[in-house]
Amino acid sequence: MTLKIFRLFLLFACAAPAAAQSPVWDLALRRGYVSCGTDLISKTYAYKDENGQWKGIDADICKLFSFMLFGHGNNIQMVHVPSTKAAQALNDGKIEIMLSAAPAQASQEIAGNTLPAAIIYYDRQKFLANIQDNATSMEDYQGQKICADGNSEDLAYLNEFNERYALDLKILPFPSFEKAKEAFLLNRCQLISGSEIQLLGILKSSTSKKRSIAILPEVIATKPVFAHVAKNNDFLRRQVKWVINAPLLAEHLKINSKNVTTFSGAKDKSTQNLLGVSPNLWQKFFLTPQGVKNALEVLGNYDEIYQRNLGADSPFKLERGESRLIENGGLMNYQLFL
Repeated sequence: MTLKIFRLFLLFACAAPAAAQSPVWDLALRRGYVSCGTDLISKTYAYKDENGQWKGIDADICKLFSFMLFGHGNNIQMVHVPSTKAAQALNDGKIEIMLSAAPAQASQEIAGNTLPAAIIYYDRQKFLANIQDNATSMEDYQGQKICADGNSEDLAYLNEFNERYALDLKILPFPSFEKAKEAFLLNRCQLISGSEIQLLGILKSSTSKKRSIAILPEVIATKPVFAHVAKNNDFLRRQVKWVINAPLLAEHLKINSKNVTTFSGAKDKSTQNLLGVSPNLWQKFFLTPQGVKNALEVLGNYDEIYQRNLGADSPFKLERGESRLIENGGLMNYQLFL
């Protein structure tokens, strides 16, 4: 038996229990990478840098699962999947996990074929406007045309905001956010509504640098952004929930990329389970016991991931706001690994 064949044998031998419980990982193991759905067009959630390496908040979340399956974060593929196509992509096996701003509506959860597994962060829906003289708030844009994604929950929040504040905005729905963005850049509407991350992507794009546009201060809605899985795969939902919980708990415990190795001697059961010192818990999930420790060394805890991709160390400079841990005044919760 050659060394290469022997390594493959070990990989599949270790992965066999996972295949029995969660066939979707069997497909990932056989093809050699985790496949995650996201928005690739805006180049904000996930994109390749000049060296061809995946960057962005969704890419880092996807890398977590590569660490848990393969022991390192290199085996990922980001796939462009519109939110309206998430269920099909998940159920066809095109992707294992849907990230980005896929909807989590009540009707979708009841009748649809996807299931929200864990909150990745909180996003704010806002307005991007072609600046008018002396305009400072939404009141100065009363009665104007606004472009919006007609296939997103953003449209419902926008309608509610419009009625509540009697803005009389003329809402123009489009098949996707990209189509709404094209119309806005062609001056078919004075405003566009969407995720703050999406709007910052427009603001920082080369096509917008010569335009006088700005994000207005009003917040239409604050919404959780979920990782979604196929509705018929509850075991995968549980795996996703606890893997995404790991960097949040690490932040709470003050474990980060620089000091993670010093926690290997921790005596409490939760930290031992988290870092794979006591490997039984991750083995019950059919995942790599040392996966979280390896991920923390490279990606860092939740705050490091957030700041690098969305916060102070990113081009977006977004405040964490509701994405802070509960103990710091935010809405992001964590659970111990017991």
